[in-house]
Amino acid sequence: MDFAMNDTPCRVKRIWADLLPGSSSDPDADFFAAGGHSLLATRLLSRIEREFAVKIPLPQFYRDPTLAAVLSAVQAEPPARQFRFDRVARLGRGMEKPVYAVMHSNGAFFPLGQDVGVDHPFVALQAADRRTGGRLPATIEAIAEGYVQQLRTVEPQGPYVLLGWCLAGNVAYEAAQQLRAAGHEVKAVIMVDTWNPAYLNNMGTWRRQIAERSYGWQIILTGIAKVLCGKLPLVEFLRARNATKHLVRAPGADDGKLSPAAQAYLAQQAFDADLQAQLHRAAQSYRPRPFDGCLLHIRSSEEPRGFGLDRRFGWGRLVGKGLRMVAVPGDHLTIFMEPSITTLIRHVRGAMR
Repeated sequence: MDFAMNDTPCRVKRIWADLLPGSSSDPDADFFAAGGHSLLATRLLSRIEREFAVKIPLPQFYRDPTLAAVLSAVQAEPPARQFRFDRVARLGRGMEKPVYAVMHSNGAFFPLGQDVGVDHPFVALQAADRRTGGRLPATIEAIAEGYVQQLRTVEPQGPYVLLGWCLAGNVAYEAAQQLRAAGHEVKAVIMVDTWNPAYLNNMGTWRRQIAERSYGWQIILTGIAKVLCGKLPLVEFLRARNATKHLVRAPGADDGKLSPAAQAYLAQQAFDADLQAQLHRAAQSYRPRPFDGCLLHIRSSEEPRGFGLDRRFGWGRLVGKGLRMVAVPGDHLTIFMEPSITTLIRHVRGAMR
């Protein structure tokens, strides 16, 4: 790799050096051997995205975590198809009981699958394909039915362990109901930061407003505290706020004037956001049925709770004694990174025994 001192290599090397002070600028230097870890890797790829509008998937970086590979990805011509889609992604090939995760498009399950998959096959499923429009059915029940069909193609007989993160936890819950109704054994459902969507809808107007404001303000205050103690850059905090997102693009910006790489980045971001919006709309009308099986709910320690919010995320009355609530240090995203992921993996493995 020729690191002639033109603008792009210098900017990539500067980002690398900012995150790994004193590290070698050798193109073949290994990010992790130089002292990097998964959280720093996420920050590196985030900064590359912001500066060059190039999204390097975390699994791709793990396969070749070198400075040369990062620069190559930044300078590469965009391929004709910008989105790789796998309906079934096997992230681990252990010999024990498998875990099936739904809605894996954002790559968060990759590090979890690698570690859990040492003992247990970890299979991530995705029902929406951008190449065919990426449309989901209008209800959680119909979305879950698609996942059940997909799951049974991979594994016709149980017992099944299903996992869902955030809104997708509702899909895992409903899929478990449908599998059990068809006579299949579901050993456990694992949710990560999943609220019962009917919880707010069943509240009175005043209680709902208090709960919604409590949730929003706790998120903001936690972010401010992180900024003040240096754990979160101010720009990252601002980028996460909805009001700021509208300022990211200048009024009247023309997508046709963007580089192909920037257009590809915006298209994939829009696709991911659209999937979440579809899932959110479907969840608004979802009314979960009681479940007499085992449900492990893993919440991030920084997920808002109390002050009008149910500490059991609205699942207590539906699941009863089968509900187990555990906390993992971190926020909604960092629980999938070191050091939090070690605790997350321990709880997932415990649910599979």
